[in-house]
Amino acid sequence: FTIGGTTGRVELAGTSTSALVSAFHWWLKYVAGAHISWNGDQLTLPEQLPTQAIERSTELTDRYAYNFCVFGYTAAYWSWSDWERELDYLAASGVNRALSLVGQEIIWYETFTRFGLSQSQVLTWIPYSAHQPWVWYGSISVAGSVTTGFLGRRAELGARIAGRMREL
Repeated sequence: FTIGGTTGRVELAGTSTSALVSAFHWWLKYVAGAHISWNGDQLTLPEQLPTQAIERSTELTDRYAYNFCVFGYTAAYWSWSDWERELDYLAASGVNRALSLVGQEIIWYETFTRFGLSQSQVLTWIPYSAHQPWVWYGSISVAGSVTTGFLGRRAELGARIAGRMREL
């Protein structure tokens, strides 16, 4: 990305939406002395323009985030507003690939019921969010009892997350 400001306003250029969001975040943090974070934002912006053009690039094509445990520890019960802020923050930080497991439960459900398991068997096997990473790793066995409503809500949230990721 490139950051300039010769016309009395900040001008950003980038090779992708992710690069543009990263450029804005870089200007915010390193030129304007402001920031966004999970711990709070400081968005009192001075009329501070770059004194010269700023250019940043990376050779890394994939800048990724997360592992399975994030979905049990950190994000087990996040709402859409939590995810939207997180995805925007990841994009601002230059991340362009993030593991997304929210909504995968419906795939397990549909797959196993098509293979002949009963709805009850599958719903009992699928754990709630906070236990999923450890069940999938084979570390624990938790008798769940999720509902099809839970599966539907997770699938809907997962679709929103994937859509936002594609936008960014």
